[in-house]
Amino acid sequence: MGTDNVAIRAWAAIDPATASAAIQHYVDAGWIRVDAPEGTYVGVKGDGGPVSPDAEGFNETYLFTKTDVRFADSKASLKDVKAPTEAG
Repeated sequence: MGTDNVAIRAWAAIDPATASAAIQHYVDAGWIRVDAPEGTYVGVKGDGGPVSPDAEGFNETYLFTKTDVRFADSKASLKDVKAPTEAG
């Protein structure tokens, strides 16, 4: 039997110039920017995404690090996205 449960995760290498342009694109489109020690989060808050928002209210969220970009269906779910060189 099928369900409506989904988990969306993605990872890709990215250079700093492309990351900066992507961050600006999403901020210009109304996404929320959060700078953190691990990188820059860019996400949307509220209901209406593919899954329920996380405890902070975030739905779809990107994390831009110095070398890559990670995407998940919520900010909290980004903990599950690892670069190929990372353990876990």
